[in-house]
Order: sequence, then C-alpha cells, then structure tokens
Amino acid sequence: MAELDGMFLEVETAVADEREPPAALAAVRAAPAGPGVPEADPAAELYAEAVAANRERSPRR
Repeated sequence: MAELDGMFLEVETAVADEREPPAALAAVRAAPAGPGVPEADPAAELYAEAVAANRERSPRR
C-alpha cells in the first residue's frame, strides 16, 4: 500500500562548486517526461520527508 498519493521521482545532482546548482537544476527540470509521466510538479521536499510528515499527520493504527 502506497503511503502517499501520486507519482514521485527523487533526483539528486552533484556539483563541483556553489555556482553550479542553477545549471544542474535546469538540466533536471528540462529532462523529458517518459510515457505516462505527467508534467513535473517540482518540489524541494524529499520523498522520505514527505512520508514522515504524512505519518505525523495521520499515524497508522
């Protein structure tokens, strides 16, 4: 059973210095969607953090 509704893709990028994050984020956001994958709804929240927050809001019995 899924803990969160929706589709999630967590992507991490590596950069050599503090000037590179804007270009790295642009590259990730420009990646084409695959078949059946809707347009991205980017969020800064990590999937694990979203699951933990959801568990705090509605604990399982």
